[in-house]
Amino acid sequence: MPDIDAVVIGGGIGGSCLAIQLARQGWKTLLIDRQHFPRHKACGEFLSPESRQMLHLLGVSDAIHSMNPSLINTGKLIFMHGGTLDTELTGEAWGISRLALDSLLHQAAKTAGAIIETGVAVHSVIAHESGYTIELRRGGASEWIESKTIYGAWGTRRPSGMGENIARPHRSKETYIGVKTHLRGVMMNSAVELYFVPGGYIGLSPVEQGVVNMAAMLRRDVIKGSGHSVTELLEAAASGNAKLAKRLSTASIITGTQVSVAPVAISKKPLAWQNMPLVGDASVIIPPLFGDGMSVAMRSAKLCADSANRYLRHEISMDEWKINYVHSVRREFSSLLRWGQLLHSLSSAPLIPHLFVAGGQLFPSMKRKLVRATRLKEIEQ
Repeated sequence: MPDIDAVVIGGGIGGSCLAIQLARQGWKTLLIDRQHFPRHKACGEFLSPESRQMLHLLGVSDAIHSMNPSLINTGKLIFMHGGTLDTELTGEAWGISRLALDSLLHQAAKTAGAIIETGVAVHSVIAHESGYTIELRRGGASEWIESKTIYGAWGTRRPSGMGENIARPHRSKETYIGVKTHLRGVMMNSAVELYFVPGGYIGLSPVEQGVVNMAAMLRRDVIKGSGHSVTELLEAAASGNAKLAKRLSTASIITGTQVSVAPVAISKKPLAWQNMPLVGDASVIIPPLFGDGMSVAMRSAKLCADSANRYLRHEISMDEWKINYVHSVRREFSSLLRWGQLLHSLSSAPLIPHLFVAGGQLFPSMKRKLVRATRLKEIEQ
């Protein structure tokens, strides 16, 4: 019989939150990632008000608060024509770097009893009657482990060792590159600012210690030839919005914080299961313009942990577990994804930004409805 109850592949937010919950439920949990931590990641580094409830349930809310994250209560959309749309958030959000957040979540997983192994890649997975045989590669050497369950939390890139028979997720044909860097010298109040640029958008969000996170989602076909480094890509993209270019005139880039990830494709619909349950970006990538990827990752981890616990306790079969989890993910994220896709598409149409600004000024309630439509509902206790 397998001596491990759960192997989680991927040490990002979804994987870490899943490992915390599985370990607290009493299951012997192994969290692995091919990269080493702590490290910078391409991310908006914005914890929405909706994520606060999940952080409280994980027992890490006070620890994050002690890191003095930036407090954010307003969202600003700045279009290329110069129009601006401001909206109040549904509550207080936090700005915190992934470097700090991932470190905190990993420590919480260890405290809960999970084992964390980094610099380890999955080379192959073989399913059998009692669970899975997993081949791991560490520094060129192979080792095999047995686990009752396995979970995909690998983000936007499926590990090559997962097998060619696994179908590609249901993603859009348009592909993007995600890039980020940290800045100093940009004065910000309690707002997250999102600037539209040709082929995408760039967000500025304050994080801890007076640092500002600059993260972009840019269409690869539009930015082709704009440069090779993260700095070159961001400078080229930012030049497409006059207000952003002016905003960055006093900024200085913090060396060593530049990260990129590609290709990134927006999900057409949630994908909860591919030979195993999936969480976080491996399951659903929402448009970052109107969504909250970190909140979605946390929520999918909770849904997965709840149903996995029932399976490991032999309360439901594998087939019942799959049906239960797939249904839960679709119920939780399908509407959010549809609204996000619609607004993401409309925002790039020539006249729509003007209508957004005018409509928001004339009908303030419209802004509140759009915010509610693109946010997760509270978890029912």
